[in-house]
Amino acid sequence: MKKLTVAVLAAAALSVGAAATASAGTEISGWVDARFHAVDTATVGGIKQANEGQFGVLGELDVVHEMDGATVRMDLDVANRGGVNGMGADLVNDTSISVEQLYGAMPLGDIATLSVGTWNTIIGYEGQDSTDVSFVTNSLVWAAQPTNHTGALVTMSAMDMLTVNLGYANSLNSVSKQNSFMASVTADLMDGLAANVGYIQSDGTTTAADSLLDFWVGYDTDMMGAFVEYMIADSNGGAINANGGTAAGVFDHGVSLGAHGGAAGFDLAVRYDATQNADGATDPTQLSVSLTHACDENQHIRFDYTSSDADDGATNNNDALVVQYLRTF
Repeated sequence: MKKLTVAVLAAAALSVGAAATASAGTEISGWVDARFHAVDTATVGGIKQANEGQFGVLGELDVVHEMDGATVRMDLDVANRGGVNGMGADLVNDTSISVEQLYGAMPLGDIATLSVGTWNTIIGYEGQDSTDVSFVTNSLVWAAQPTNHTGALVTMSAMDMLTVNLGYANSLNSVSKQNSFMASVTADLMDGLAANVGYIQSDGTTTAADSLLDFWVGYDTDMMGAFVEYMIADSNGGAINANGGTAAGVFDHGVSLGAHGGAAGFDLAVRYDATQNADGATDPTQLSVSLTHACDENQHIRFDYTSSDADDGATNNNDALVVQYLRTF
């Protein structure tokens, strides 16, 4: 993503004395995701949903301010007839602004950083934003994890190839999960090849704990890439996955496989998800295929076909064709 950088000489206007030599930098960036649901066969209880033939739009505004080694970051999600990254939300007339990230960060010596506030999750292969995935939707495995946490996070690097995260939080998304501990280790094995293991445990109730254990290996270059991810959950105290699962179908484990390749400004991507819910009776699956054309560095057009099967007897198989225009700044 190409960012617009604004140089701010804060001290010249706001400080006195020796502090007048201090300076700060503020970066403003974001994106707009406009899409048209050309085909959407979704039905719930035999009733066809109203997504087909509808436009949707969502976006994000990110502000990062750095001064004297410390950082403040604020990411605002804006949705209007969309839903966060098109997570199957009906395209109703709704406008909302929510905080995706809001934290302050400071260095702890030369190898560690402390972040306090609300920050993106440290596990999982895919990211939350439309700019972080090769499809209109995220994988079913991604949908089974919290997307952000509120608490404290320490990030450490070692040997130019390892990144270690250790976090403590009292909230997973907007769901209160007291005493939540999390850790992840990412190893950059070679150019384009990385592996990660991540773990979250939260004491959501006084009698049971919820946990997620996630593994992924990914290889990615400008020309091609592939990944495999496996996640397993222990949800004895209820659904840890604030984004997915129902009372009768809480995520238990799942795998996501994906690959992409292309040239001359075009990229073809395929992803398949196979999951099983804790009740043992439902095995949701999803297949996504997308063709993306990069118009230039900051904008692309994507044609995305997704076929999903909730396998719950209430939601029928859903085939959707979405045309997406994504513009970053």
